[in-house]
Amino acid sequence: MLITNLSKKTAELLKLIRLEKKISQEKLALKCGIDRKYVHIIEKGKSNISIGMLNKLCDGLEIEILDFFKRLSK
Repeated sequence: MLITNLSKKTAELLKLIRLEKKISQEKLALKCGIDRKYVHIIEKGKSNISIGMLNKLCDGLEIEILDFFKRLSK
């Protein structure tokens, strides 16, 4: 599977926001209803996630997806 630069930037920003909010991968996974291992895979940039999954992660991180995209574009 080809992982794009955008996917890597998305992964890095998700991890950065999670760390800023002092939320563990396990806690984020529980809030989102997904497996902790999948959060790890996403943050390592080893998965192309859907917009739906990104929205779920943003909800778990308690940020608006629009704000996520604004930070991503910087």
